[in-house]
Amino acid sequence: MNGMLRDMLTERANAAGSPDLHVHDLIAHGERRVRRRRRVALVGTAAAVALTVGATFALLQSGDRMASPVGPPTNPPSTREVTPDTTGRSRPLTYGLGATIHYGDRTIQAAGDADGLFVFDDGVAILTGDDGRPANNRLFFTEGSEQVEIARGIGMLTAGEVGSLLVWLDGDDVVIFDTHARGVVARVALNGMRLARPISPLEDAVYWTEYDDSTATKVSDGQLVRYDMSTGNRAPATQADYRAETRRTPPMLAVGSADSFAPADCCSVVDSRLQGHTPRGGAPAPVFVTATGERLRVSVPDRYEGETLSVFQWLDDDQFAIVMSAPGVGRVPSGDLLVCRVSSGQCRTVASGEQSWLLPGPGASLGAQD
Repeated sequence: MNGMLRDMLTERANAAGSPDLHVHDLIAHGERRVRRRRRVALVGTAAAVALTVGATFALLQSGDRMASPVGPPTNPPSTREVTPDTTGRSRPLTYGLGATIHYGDRTIQAAGDADGLFVFDDGVAILTGDDGRPANNRLFFTEGSEQVEIARGIGMLTAGEVGSLLVWLDGDDVVIFDTHARGVVARVALNGMRLARPISPLEDAVYWTEYDDSTATKVSDGQLVRYDMSTGNRAPATQADYRAETRRTPPMLAVGSADSFAPADCCSVVDSRLQGHTPRGGAPAPVFVTATGERLRVSVPDRYEGETLSVFQWLDDDQFAIVMSAPGVGRVPSGDLLVCRVSSGQCRTVASGEQSWLLPGPGASLGAQD
């Protein structure tokens, strides 16, 4: 398998030449990749921020060197097509409660209470059995019908905001799974190094910070690295490199101006309309649709006046899903779920009640699971 992977990567490297990160190269990928880049889940910006500012050293010490049991072989999931609940939708509305996963108009019963949901253009990954014990977890992928187990006993599970990459830590290896290829496309040995959180998959590359456990005393002692998917090259990178690459995919909604890269992932309801929050939690600010440059004008039902809501999923270029925050300490987003349409300027409630929803995200769900 490793020999085949090396041969594949060598062929890709010979075909691709030296990697070039300029915009004209991105355009050369074609209209399909450009359209996929626009399908951004705003909740994914949390992972980018986390990579920039680092994580606590306590997190570095937990779970990085877990003993990983031998998992099942990676089998391709069923190729049966999923009919979404709305024609033209690129990513169906997805949320869970316990072991029940709502995926568009389908209801999926997971193998156990779900602890993570990761939605892609061609299916959804479901993590079960985590509950603070990574060695017991299992990861499944489904297009809506058959669930295929693709890994178990893994850590640092992360999905990209765009593209088809799902990445995790398996023992001392970074494993990269491509949902389009329906299999593991790279397994990168850390060679004794350990990882800082998080691993950040983009569309064509994966970033992580690694450090030497014997010499590191804080996160900043680590080295940011970039793994290029087309060449298989693993090279040191800088925060400037990471910011430049992530800024090619602006947020769907931005606070302050259409040119801002401050994502509008949390909103207040003022006069029955969604208003954004400034980056440091200041007064409500206008929200703009970056694709058109126009100000977002979306109304919600009157009963949500004064409430706080968070964006947790983009369904397509016109629709996004939000969750109401429950009152109390931390205002956990566990209230009603709504779907908003930019073109019509309206939001509708799709699920009601204060629940411990499991909501899709790049690194973890927004809601909490018991």
